[in-house]
Amino acid sequence: MNSSKPFLSRFSPSKGTLTSAVTLITAAALTLTYFKFTGISLNSIIQAAASFGTSCFYKSADNSSLTDIPDEIPKSALPGFSGRMTPNLFFSDAVKAEREINKSNQLFPEPNLPPHYEIPDNYYPVIAADLAYRGMELINDTDFYIDPTKMNDYENPFVFDPNETGPIVLVIHTHATESFYEDSQITSLFPHDKLLVGYYKSGSAAPRSSDTEKNVVAVGKVFTDTLNSLGVDTIQDTYLHDYNNYEGAYTSSQNAIKEYMKKYPSIKYVIDIHRDSLIRTNGEKLNPVTVINGENTAQVMCVVGTNQSGYYHPNWKMNLKLAFHFRNELNSIDESMCRPVYLRTGRFNQHLSPGSMLLEIGSCGSRLSEAKNAAKLAASVLAEIIHE
Repeated sequence: MNSSKPFLSRFSPSKGTLTSAVTLITAAALTLTYFKFTGISLNSIIQAAASFGTSCFYKSADNSSLTDIPDEIPKSALPGFSGRMTPNLFFSDAVKAEREINKSNQLFPEPNLPPHYEIPDNYYPVIAADLAYRGMELINDTDFYIDPTKMNDYENPFVFDPNETGPIVLVIHTHATESFYEDSQITSLFPHDKLLVGYYKSGSAAPRSSDTEKNVVAVGKVFTDTLNSLGVDTIQDTYLHDYNNYEGAYTSSQNAIKEYMKKYPSIKYVIDIHRDSLIRTNGEKLNPVTVINGENTAQVMCVVGTNQSGYYHPNWKMNLKLAFHFRNELNSIDESMCRPVYLRTGRFNQHLSPGSMLLEIGSCGSRLSEAKNAAKLAASVLAEIIHE
């Protein structure tokens, strides 16, 4: 390179560069001042920023520590950073991170297997996890700003008439083949570490089954039977909508819902029961579980759709308020029962009724028995809401 300028002068900062540097320094100073006056420490912002886009923090099953989970797992597992830094999530998570740091004085690493235990080749552990995130009510994966404090004024749009004939609730399963972690698959109960439930063989990460005694249809039957026992006339659709065409499952279940509602105009609530899929990139499965009345019980999550994807769904906020009300009532049994409400851009057929909910009961790391226990409690709560 030929130049008449001295060598060092070629690397001297220009006037524009200096101006940009001054601007950045000024902006940084103003930002720090803002954090100071709002009470959010720089430490919490750094921790939150570090978790956004790279990992997110999970409480362990005994609530004593945080574990680190990569963001490649399904977004339904994320505790707050859902891909968009919506104000109601970003700052609440920053404060939450600061509380945890102050309480524990460190960020705990993800739980490691006991040094004396070795997992066989081609096997991965299943780890119990508490994903209720007390104090966090909403995971927002949309561009809508939602203030959770304004979602607690639910008014039931339906009047329960005990003399009305016909089913009130339709239970359906868009992904009916979703199944669970069978007890027979648990090779060891790991009595030395309650975080570790067992382990599973490679290739069975997200189990599916056409056997309605093993998949979510079995969970839906418990949900349906419980509602009927509590005086709420309920029917269940047991068709495997995802068996032949997974991509077309929602179209298939939508057609079914329309047919049921045409046949039974009395239907006001449509409950789509799924099980979540929570798998770390290192192959570890998560089992979102709690203990209610001495029994292991799967944690529940309400997924709510919107019209952001462009589809017709004018009353999605009614579904959202129902989900918040349902979550609050379920957590009144125990605050560890229900995970935060998850707001999504798709509509999940919830435009068909203001009484629609999608429930994720447990995950691929949950036992069927744990999901059934959760279904009983969830159905009892819905019955109370219907009778309000």
